[in-house]
Amino acid sequence: MILPCCFLYSTVTAQSVQEVVNAERSFAQHALSHSIKQAFLQYLDSNGVVFTEGGEQNGIKFWGRAHETEAKLQWYPVYAAIAAAGDLGFTTGPFEFRQTLTGPLLGAGQYTTVWRKTEKGEWKFLVDLGVDYQPSLYDNQTPLTYFTPAGAADTSVQALEAELIRRYDTLSMAAFRDVLTAASWFNIRGQAPRQGVQRIMEGLEGLPVKYEFIPVSTGISQSKDLAYAYGIMKYNGKKTNYLRIWAHTAAGWKVLVQVLPW
Repeated sequence: MILPCCFLYSTVTAQSVQEVVNAERSFAQHALSHSIKQAFLQYLDSNGVVFTEGGEQNGIKFWGRAHETEAKLQWYPVYAAIAAAGDLGFTTGPFEFRQTLTGPLLGAGQYTTVWRKTEKGEWKFLVDLGVDYQPSLYDNQTPLTYFTPAGAADTSVQALEAELIRRYDTLSMAAFRDVLTAASWFNIRGQAPRQGVQRIMEGLEGLPVKYEFIPVSTGISQSKDLAYAYGIMKYNGKKTNYLRIWAHTAAGWKVLVQVLPW
């Protein structure tokens, strides 16, 4: 019997979403049992990038030049999704940075990682971007939740980005309202993660600046239901980076996750 592609994809999603979570947890454990540098080199995709002051560079080359440190970076996933094709996914969650596991807190915030499954069946990450906030929300007790994209819709991620940016240039933060869902999650510097349309809009409306978004790179799953875009974000003469994860829903393409390290 030949099964419809959508049935096959839904089965793969149910079986595979834990793979992305397991990859993230293995990445985090490797950072504790080995070192931060070794963990990044182990789990970075060959095309993965790291961001530096508004620019980006190959992650493996960057971490290959980095010095080893005894500092400890801890994190764990609290929200995750995977494409129906089982080839692209993400997780986001809190992190803590300390000189030692029991030493004073040096930094805390929220990470977001975009993962892809390689031709060898290994999960490697393409993008990792975090925001800082205080106090720390790292307690390893927040329950894990999932999002499942709805159906497939072939699209140009560049076109999605261009339309949102065009509307943002005219409407400012109000432009985001039409691309949000109850499942949307925004990581904004200086704020605890915001979920849902109302909470996100409250967080956005309180930001003191107007941004200029310049897309740099995009990607989409084989099942055309999960995509990402990252680029440069300028404000007040400064430059940093942004990350957006798009998901196809019953109401069309929506921004599922946004990272704003303004």
